[in-house]
Amino acid sequence: MNTDKAREYFRRYAPSVAFIEVRNKLGDIEIGSAYHIGEGVFVTARHVLDVPKILKIATTVNQYSEVSDGKQTLIDLACELKIEKGPFYHEDEAVDLACFIADKKDLPIVPLGSHLDDWIGDEMVLHTTLVLGYPPIPFSREPVLFATKAEVNAVIDKYTGGHPQFILSCMARGGLSGGLSINEYGFSMGIIVESLTKDNEPTELGYLSVISVEPIYVMLSHHEIMPQCIKIDWDYGDGTNLRDRSEQDFDNREANDEPF
Repeated sequence: MNTDKAREYFRRYAPSVAFIEVRNKLGDIEIGSAYHIGEGVFVTARHVLDVPKILKIATTVNQYSEVSDGKQTLIDLACELKIEKGPFYHEDEAVDLACFIADKKDLPIVPLGSHLDDWIGDEMVLHTTLVLGYPPIPFSREPVLFATKAEVNAVIDKYTGGHPQFILSCMARGGLSGGLSINEYGFSMGIIVESLTKDNEPTELGYLSVISVEPIYVMLSHHEIMPQCIKIDWDYGDGTNLRDRSEQDFDNREANDEPF
């Protein structure tokens, strides 16, 4: 992903990424991230929302449209969001995912990939991804959207169980949890969920990990809040869904170096 492509994705999706300011169980103020996938539905990490009090949710980047002469026209301003429904959590408490429906529905839609668990190999290793989120930046007066490019260094299955996770070269930072990772093809790889560390090492010494998209689909389906733009790809209307077809077709998969 060259700089021009990264800038294109930033302009397109940055207005869809919100910060979530919370007060944790110790009374401290923390921040996390979330992003919009359609019809006001935002997805994030469970631990971002599973707190005593949510203080504020807001976007920070204005939305523009391109015009014929190469200039941009302002469409909408960054704004504070209110939760209309939720938060909702993945039915498996071990899966660090959550979602909610906000009062603003017309933000740009971040497309989810169709790379379900059974299909994930090493196709994305060494591909570039754009990471967007809200790690606290010292001396900044307010939350600022942080953007960086990172390589996919590995794909792992944790020995503690769960879903595949992409390991990124970007330094892990508090506040990126719930954030967005867009691959070179312009779709979300999943949700940033944690820094993988050992022996209580600082977050920044861990590996930044992104949980893949299948549990996102499952969570949205379970709570019956899947946006129509996603549902048309997930639900085949005959009692089967994308995961069912993936399991049926897995044995027939052909070798292919193109991702997903």
